[in-house]
Amino acid sequence: MDTPGCEHHPWPEFRPVTESTWEGVLSENSATGAPELTWKVYFDGYPDGRSGVQFHIEWIPFAVSSWRELEGAQAECEEFGEPIEAYLFDGEHSSFDYVRIEALHQAGTTVRFAIQLGWCEVDRVKVNDEDDWADIDRLRVVVDAEFQGIDIQTSNGRPADFVDTTGLALEASGRAYRPTGP
Repeated sequence: MDTPGCEHHPWPEFRPVTESTWEGVLSENSATGAPELTWKVYFDGYPDGRSGVQFHIEWIPFAVSSWRELEGAQAECEEFGEPIEAYLFDGEHSSFDYVRIEALHQAGTTVRFAIQLGWCEVDRVKVNDEDDWADIDRLRVVVDAEFQGIDIQTSNGRPADFVDTTGLALEASGRAYRPTGP
């Protein structure tokens, strides 16, 4: 069985990160121009909930029939932007080549994700003013993220062309669908 090259290294693991978000993004595929629905997850405060280190994982190609049925969805890539883009921001952007993300559990609008990131441009980030640093070249984190809706960044297509939008309402601006309740 082939395993990703980064699995032979230990993965630092921390408490579940809360106050995180996930959302859908309806945009045009840069290669084809066709509309596509991808997903993104955002969390900050790594590793203790108090730092200013932010993580963005974008262009996740979860193939799901409904935003309410993400549990079990997973995606992986071993090169930045192929297709997932994962990066951290700590005053500067640093990208990860390896990404593996899995939706472990969903309760209403909250999803627990297991995320593995590897092969970062930097090995460590400063996490506070006391000069404490955290190793991040190989990172494994559990994130409890709240659904923010589906942002529309193209006039081609509708979210309903890709997923069941039951429980979502179009904002007056026409640029996003947001959850209507629990």
